[in-house]
Amino acid sequence: MKKIFLALDNLEKKEILELIKELKEEVMFKINDSFLKFGPELIEEIHELGGEVFLDLKFHDIPNTVGNYAKATAEKKVFMFNVHCLGGIEMMKKAKESAEQICKEKNLRKPLIVGVTILTSMDTQALKEELKVNLSVEEMVKHLALNAKKAGLDGVVCSPKEIELVKKACGKEFLCVTPGVRPEYSSTDDQKRTLTPKEAIQKGADFLVIGRPIIQAKKYDMTRKQAAEKILQDIFE
Repeated sequence: MKKIFLALDNLEKKEILELIKELKEEVMFKINDSFLKFGPELIEEIHELGGEVFLDLKFHDIPNTVGNYAKATAEKKVFMFNVHCLGGIEMMKKAKESAEQICKEKNLRKPLIVGVTILTSMDTQALKEELKVNLSVEEMVKHLALNAKKAGLDGVVCSPKEIELVKKACGKEFLCVTPGVRPEYSSTDDQKRTLTPKEAIQKGADFLVIGRPIIQAKKYDMTRKQAAEKILQDIFE
């Protein structure tokens, strides 16, 4: 099982398709803004080239609406998609039930569904000042992860620094998908809660989301394939 989702953010379609061809053996692919720019057909094109897709649209709406999103997403045969935990337990349940229903009806592989906890660009101060939440990031992530488990989701998206507390609260089989992962050779950019890929895997991460350190590999005197291979080597050595 591949461990890395390459974040295909802010790219033109030609470069996206080149990346699929170049790196499909090493990684899977996360799309968000490119889905809006190029439409659902992009998922089909990635599949045709042999890639797997994580649709990162963070669904957050009333339960019935999110259920409709989940059905439509499952029909696109994605490997994984996400919803926002802040939408509540009933919303998350509806996403799971709707995806399972359409997959059963059409004999499709059920996608993994994960809940987004707290964005890695936020910290405890931002939670308190902007959202008026008087819990630490760690406490809030744990609370949201437990809600996601109660709703029947496969796991959550959390920063690598919360992996251990999520696993302890929800069990080892509960998936942790971790953005905010930066190889030692790269900068942290706008992420505030980061670890290296190796550190994240050692803490129990199931999947890593990595973008710029691979896509912008040239600035580190590597090809994109070399960057992906270096990260994988560091993870598994």
